[in-house]
Amino acid sequence: MLASSGCESVIINQPEGDIVSTVKNLKTEKKFIAVFYSDTPLVDRAIFYRVMDYFSKAGLNAMALPRGYVFRRDFLFAIENFNSPCLNRFDEKAFTIVDSAKALSEAANYLYNKIRDYHIKNGVVLFGEQTIFIDGDVEIGQGTVIYPNNVIKGQTVIGKSVILDSGNIIEDSIISDDAYISDSFIDKSKIGLGKSLTGENVVNQVI
Repeated sequence: MLASSGCESVIINQPEGDIVSTVKNLKTEKKFIAVFYSDTPLVDRAIFYRVMDYFSKAGLNAMALPRGYVFRRDFLFAIENFNSPCLNRFDEKAFTIVDSAKALSEAANYLYNKIRDYHIKNGVVLFGEQTIFIDGDVEIGQGTVIYPNNVIKGQTVIGKSVILDSGNIIEDSIISDDAYISDSFIDKSKIGLGKSLTGENVVNQVI
């Protein structure tokens, strides 16, 4: 749902019959109709737009994905069923089926690696990156350095040129520019510009 935000979206909990009849029952007026399966949670907005852009520019009527389909609406409503539409695999890893504990663990590792890579490309330095957990909604400023064994969760914003030494857990908080944090637990709090904390437990505070 997040991948397709901004588009008209419908959740179908228990599809009845074949995919064509199911989608026809939606009676949408949109030019293109995309169907994505909920067991592939790694499909993100970038993949969604790549799929839709390719489909539109290629002038296709129907396209199969590793887990899903894309249709041109006027074509879909003119047919009774279809067989073997053009298959485009795009990023197959993004269409990984998560249906077991093992698959969930592998998908989580893939996702957190993408998150860490995103921050590294934006100028964040990660030492021992495999020991650093960063949630998808976390924002981190350029020049920040994060050492091993840090957990950053929720709607946290880390400013520029912050040093997060080892052993921190930070959740739903703001860490202002140039701060130094080590071995601390910070939750729903704001740490001011250039502040230094070591071994602190900070909850619902402004420091």
